[in-house]
Order: sequence, then structure tokens, then C-alpha cells
Amino acid sequence: MKKALIYVLLIMILATTLFFLLDRQSKSTIKKQLTDFAIEDTASINKIFLADKSNKTVLLEKQGNDWMVNNEFKAKPEMVDILLNTIHSLKIRTPVPKSMHNNVVKRLSGHSVKIEIYQNNENSPSKVYYVGGPNADHTGTYMLLENSSVPFVMHLEGHYGFLDTRYSTDALTWRDNYIWKFPGESIKRIESITITNHLEAKESFSIKQVGDGQYEFYNYDGRALQVDRAMLLGYIKNYQSVAYEGFEEVKSKAYLDSIIYNTPRIFTLELKTKDGEATSITTWNKPMTEAATDLVTGEPILYDVNRFYALINNKNMVIAQYFTFDQLTPKASQFNQPN
Repeated sequence: MKKALIYVLLIMILATTLFFLLDRQSKSTIKKQLTDFAIEDTASINKIFLADKSNKTVLLEKQGNDWMVNNEFKAKPEMVDILLNTIHSLKIRTPVPKSMHNNVVKRLSGHSVKIEIYQNNENSPSKVYYVGGPNADHTGTYMLLENSSVPFVMHLEGHYGFLDTRYSTDALTWRDNYIWKFPGESIKRIESITITNHLEAKESFSIKQVGDGQYEFYNYDGRALQVDRAMLLGYIKNYQSVAYEGFEEVKSKAYLDSIIYNTPRIFTLELKTKDGEATSITTWNKPMTEAATDLVTGEPILYDVNRFYALINNKNMVIAQYFTFDQLTPKASQFNQPN
């Protein structure tokens, strides 16, 4: 009788223990489902889709070694790296207090960015969540996993501030602003450079690679000229890293078209590589946005003295700096003859 009672007690203890273990595992699973924002293996991510409540969207997709924006432009590598690091390292700072729950959910439903993350070329996203604004003291950002009603304040350890700016739906902020990159020996990929000076035609020139690192210089009418080799090589190295400043986000397309069709061009730069890539850039003066006067002469300043408009490949109008492009557009007469 006593043995039977002992067996019954043992069975009850085991059953109770099993119940609590299963219950704990269940609660742990639910908790993980509610809080599982981060992705450990970001190398497997091949596509990220961002959409906000005003229907602005950005598609970031890995194509070869590059990330592309909306299947049209290269993305800034540093911005993609920041986003991937954020996706990898997201941590819960604190749960949203019950007293704030409804208000935060309402804010997320009205103002947030939805992010869909795709891995291993799968057709369905492996992770979907909503990114809202910062909390009151700007130490974290409200986020909510899809199909959950439990928002959290998320942050990155060691980072003070909010994260919503890393999930931008403005395609222009993602677009890489480099026109040319030829680091190190890759500068030898350049086959030819042609500079057309529209204001002083006889100061135009072109350069062609005729051997491994050997170049010839031609004047405006195609005559080969002897110029200082060191100066010529120094000029070509200016193309190792060339970027524009940004985009004209204030003026309308009609205004920019009027610049193209109704004002004089300054320069056209054409660069071709050995593997068939060709890039052309045509430039125009950028009118001053506000009236300005030269402090020395008293004459009105009509054009921006620091920036100009540049049309890349006849389709993308950008703003560039003279500081960058002056070294790319010298006059032909500025190349010294060899001693």
C-alpha cells in the first residue's frame, strides 16, 4: 500500500514538473515571437523593402557585389551597412508601459515605416516589423513586429539616440553619389577622357590610353601634343574618386528643363573605360536663389560661386561643387609642355 502511494506521489511530481516545464517553454516561445526583431545572419539578406504611410517606398536589392535602389541606382554602401548592422544588433531597451500601450500602437498605425527583410532569395520575407518614432527621452525607437500587438522600445547597445532615420523611405538618401571610383591600379581601366569646353572651344582636349599606363594628349582639333607626363598622370588620378554633392529638391522639373534648354553649357566631360562603360556629364551655371552682391565691385552675383548643375548621362540632374570639378576641367593650355 505504501509503495503504491509512493508511486502515485512520484507520478504527480513528475506530471507537475512536466506541466511547468511545458508551460514555461510555451511562454518563452510566445515571448520570443513578440521580441524577435534582430537577424543574426545578415549576410543571407538579399532584399529589403521599406514603405511608409504616405506610400513612399524604397527597394534595396543585392545584385552581384552591389546593392541597388529601386533597381535603378547603386546604393550608398555605408548606408546599407548601417541598416544591416541595425537589423543585426537590435535590442529591447524596455517594454512599452501598459499606460502608454494604446497610444503607442495608435502612433505606429498612423506614422511608421514597414520593413520587409528577405533572405536566401526567398519569395516571402523572413521578418516584417514596423518602425515608429523615438520615445520621450530619445533613447530608443518604438517598434512592433507584424501580427503582434505588443510594441517595444528598441535600441542599439552603445548607441544613444533613435533609429528611425536608418529606415528612410526617401530613395535619394540611399542613392550613391559617386560618379567615378578608380582606386589604386584600377585607374588603368580608363580608356579615354574628353573635355569639351563650350565657352572656349579651343581649350577643349582629350586623353587616350595607348598602352599599359601610357597616354596621349590631343587638342581641340584632334592633334596629338606632347605634354608633361607627370602632370598628365596627376590629372588622370583626379578621377580616382569623384562625387556630386546632392540633388535639387526645391526646383521643379520644368525649371531644370529650362536650365538645360535655355542657358549656355559650360563643360561636357566624357569618360570611357576599357570594358565599355561610358559616362557623360554636362554642366550649367546654377542661378543664385537669393539676390547677392559682390562686396568688392558692387555688381550683382547672378550665379552660385560654389555649386553648379550637372546632367549625368542625359537623364539625372544633380548639384556638384566647383571644388571637386575644377581639377577635372582645366584648359588645354594649362598642360605644360615637356622640358
